[in-house]
Amino acid sequence: MNNESRTIRDFIYVDVDRLYSLYSQVFEGVADQILQSYMDASTKTNTQKESMLKGGSLEAQVAEVSRRTENKFLYDHMYNQFEESIRHALLDSPEISAENYRDVLRDAFIIKIKGSAEVEDYNRLNKFMEKFNDIGEAIAYASVVSKEVTEAIEQFETGVNQIRDRNARAKAKAKHPDKRKLAQEHAKELGLYQDEQNLKNLQLFSDLFNKDAFEITITPSQKSENVVFRGVLDKKWLRISPDLLQSLYGGYIEANWVMVGQVTYIPGVELPESNKGSVVTDELDPRPSMRDPYRRMFRTARVFDRMFFEGKERVEIVIYPLALYREMLLPAR
Repeated sequence: MNNESRTIRDFIYVDVDRLYSLYSQVFEGVADQILQSYMDASTKTNTQKESMLKGGSLEAQVAEVSRRTENKFLYDHMYNQFEESIRHALLDSPEISAENYRDVLRDAFIIKIKGSAEVEDYNRLNKFMEKFNDIGEAIAYASVVSKEVTEAIEQFETGVNQIRDRNARAKAKAKHPDKRKLAQEHAKELGLYQDEQNLKNLQLFSDLFNKDAFEITITPSQKSENVVFRGVLDKKWLRISPDLLQSLYGGYIEANWVMVGQVTYIPGVELPESNKGSVVTDELDPRPSMRDPYRRMFRTARVFDRMFFEGKERVEIVIYPLALYREMLLPAR
């Protein structure tokens, strides 16, 4: 009987390509050998064309079983072995602050963070911004068509119809409350209506600098003093589709999620001067160069890129995630 408690992981995201690369280096090619054994198993069935089950080829059935086995079991087992093997090199839940985060994280290769999570799907956000005013108006419209407002409009119409003077009745009808205008006004009062040009500008920057991005931000449960870790995910490695993830968790997850990955960007680095070394003269340069103008333009573009890397409300460390999961401790039996 096993009297030791055991931790299992419910994986939400595993970057399989990077896992293979790191795993094969740590275990000296074991992952490649496992893959080769799958390939050999499928190849050996190539001559067996007919199957006893529904007339399909045995090769197709073995390939399908191998694929399922690899997806559901191999990657999870590989990751668990990999994390266990690098636990001494893994920077696990560091205590950082806005004053020391650069010193703590500058030389970190791989880091493990646990805490509450925020889901930020830029495709969904762009659709939301595109329809923001329509959504606000729809919410406000629900109150406009309420029983009280409807009765008030009906009383107004009854009063107008009782006016005998045609000109006076026409003037009164011109003041008839329009439900859509009432909804727009109410939406503005509720803060659910934004300037259309401002929304278009936000979409422009999102499309240009962060198109199709999907990010998970972890707020560490340990001492961090307004420092968070923002993981930039490749959606193809998600175990749960973005839409289903949103439906299940609602964009904010209070329960602890664990993110393991590489630190790629630490806020606070000084950028090169965009116009450094440029000299404007009226004389024709005997050695003209197009490289310098391109370099200055790249440096200028980085200034705009930084708008999406750094915020003023909190320090955001950018992570390239290897895995994202929830942990569950199984009690000893």
